[in-house]
Amino acid sequence: MFPIFYRYPAMTCLKLGHGLSYRPLAFPKRFQRPLTATPSLGLASLATIASQSSSPTPSRPVLAASYPDNDLFNHTTGRWMYNEGKQLSSRFQYFDVEQLKRAACTALGATTCSKIEKIAEGFNKVFRLHFEGGKTAIARVPSQTLLGNAPAITASEVATMEFMRLHDSLIIPRVYASSSTFSNAVQSPYILMEDIAGVPMLHDWYEIRGDPVGKALHTFANDIKRMSIPVFSQIGSIYFKEDLPLDLQSRPLFRNDLYEDDLIERFQPAVDKFRVGPIADRLWWRTMHDDIDADRGPWNDISDMLLAAVRLEERAIHKYKANPSLLSSTYTNSLQELEHVEQLLQKAALLAPSISGALRQHSFAGDHLADNVAVHANLNAGNIMVPRDDGENTVTRFKNLTYIDWQGTSILPLVLQLDIPALVEYNGALLKVPFDFRDEIPWPEGMDQLSEADQDFVRAHHRLASRERAYKSIFVPGFAPFAATHSHCLYPFVSQLPTRILRAVADGPVLLRECLIGFYERWDEEECHGPCPISFTDDEIKLHMVELDVRENYNCNREKITTAMGADIDGKVDNANYARAQMVMKATRAQWDPPRCGGPFPLDEGKWSFFLT
Repeated sequence: MFPIFYRYPAMTCLKLGHGLSYRPLAFPKRFQRPLTATPSLGLASLATIASQSSSPTPSRPVLAASYPDNDLFNHTTGRWMYNEGKQLSSRFQYFDVEQLKRAACTALGATTCSKIEKIAEGFNKVFRLHFEGGKTAIARVPSQTLLGNAPAITASEVATMEFMRLHDSLIIPRVYASSSTFSNAVQSPYILMEDIAGVPMLHDWYEIRGDPVGKALHTFANDIKRMSIPVFSQIGSIYFKEDLPLDLQSRPLFRNDLYEDDLIERFQPAVDKFRVGPIADRLWWRTMHDDIDADRGPWNDISDMLLAAVRLEERAIHKYKANPSLLSSTYTNSLQELEHVEQLLQKAALLAPSISGALRQHSFAGDHLADNVAVHANLNAGNIMVPRDDGENTVTRFKNLTYIDWQGTSILPLVLQLDIPALVEYNGALLKVPFDFRDEIPWPEGMDQLSEADQDFVRAHHRLASRERAYKSIFVPGFAPFAATHSHCLYPFVSQLPTRILRAVADGPVLLRECLIGFYERWDEEECHGPCPISFTDDEIKLHMVELDVRENYNCNREKITTAMGADIDGKVDNANYARAQMVMKATRAQWDPPRCGGPFPLDEGKWSFFLT
């Protein structure tokens, strides 16, 4: 009656979008259980197997035993079921703790820093620093190996935060001090910033109902509209003018022809302070893509950006050819498949010059789809702060939202910035949110035949799905480019093409090919810019559909395992869940049938990991 696990459509087998948009917290685990059916891989018994386990949790590899503060440098929140050594080493980041404290004291005018505590980690180590008088501050130290270019990404993040503070209605943490080089006393880039009072919206976003939700959605939608107002001259990222080479300093920040007097006045302080520089998105700097001299912008339009993406992925291919053993950690299984990736990249290069023109061929708001705007790169419930509910501010605390973690925010064409944000996106399995916000979200058939517990479960899904619909109802009427973007027949393919190109080897040829076939099949529906520059034969499409079905089956079976383990896409679990997850993985490995499941067991050492490829 209901799907047990969500079988992703072809274009969203890996819901990763453009940039740093992998979102492990996009949908809460408590909403991911099946109803009354049981999984096909025999996972029904795994909970029993795991509950009977009394095996002690294996010790975590220690990468920095010689450092007295190694818990500050190492990743300590969570374990990986495979590739753990590589995952941990990519997140290890040394810095001089005492010098960081000293820099913080200088920035805040404090005498001593009495305590440093790690409060979050991932792409960065995030610490709360305590000073005399109860004063606190936040320090962020980026993970160089994971990000690829921590200095550039840090420099852009600080400049982006400063720029966004020009929006009267946006609340952004104040930066006290920062450094974007390893050649400092701290021996690492860092940011020292304001410690925002309150809690992440994640704290109770999935519990609140009614008026507080409505207030939050209105504030959130209007804030995104405001972020989209300034139109920049180029694609890239925001930097302080003095941090860029002279040739980039001489270029204008904004595209001046769209500005009214009030906008010019509001953003006048930015004109001489900021410039557009290379894109500071990890997608463009990660492993195998970290050549310093590669073209990362700024670019004039999306066509130039896509051509640069093709060239960067071609550089990665040369590295894989030089060391074919590295392909074992990707979805590109052989040198023959690598050659096929090259052929697909050539098609992408043929297509790229026509994309800009195709976007403009829209019945309304077409010109705006190519506007270059900067919107927060990861708008999930963990990156939005609100005051605690004190009983009197239950609704009003959502009047103003504070946005944190601006890392990876880029200036991109509007068509790449208007995905449904993670805060409101419903990506559950039970319901489908209609494209038109005026249409009701249908209830599943047979609702009255479910148990009371399952009915409550479906109602919870319906509430979450209704938030996406409500967001659209607020956003669309006052923002024509949103409707223009989502109604454009090429939108699903344009929005994913940069990622499909830059992860072509890592994720295998099938996803890039699916995207390019989408362009080919839909190009004429919008009377796009001339004939489609690329083509596929009927036989090529038929063969692709067979390969796509195998890949979808493999991904779905992989997801069954990670869901049963309580793991994210890379097999990461909570520390307390590690022993249980080991039992689950052992049981599923014993039941795994490669021909039926679409390929070899996916969680063996050395296999594909999103963050490592």
